[in-house]
Amino acid sequence: MKAYKIRHPVTGLFKLGGRWGGWGYAGKTWAELKHLRAHLTMVRGEWNAKDIDTWEIVEYELTEQENNIRKDAKR
Repeated sequence: MKAYKIRHPVTGLFKLGGRWGGWGYAGKTWAELKHLRAHLTMVRGEWNAKDIDTWEIVEYELTEQENNIRKDAKR
């Protein structure tokens, strides 16, 4: 499964979600590219997106991992 984030190349921070979202160390993760595109369309032209042409899209490949935790383990 792929996931996406927006990174600011100068600061290295990631975009937070929402129209007025700022930047943070973790940022928002979009599960689908169409949702990321919708976000970019929404914020284009906003005062806090003046350098939108420099933003980078980071694509992650997520993999599922099974844990070997027993359900009946005593605590």
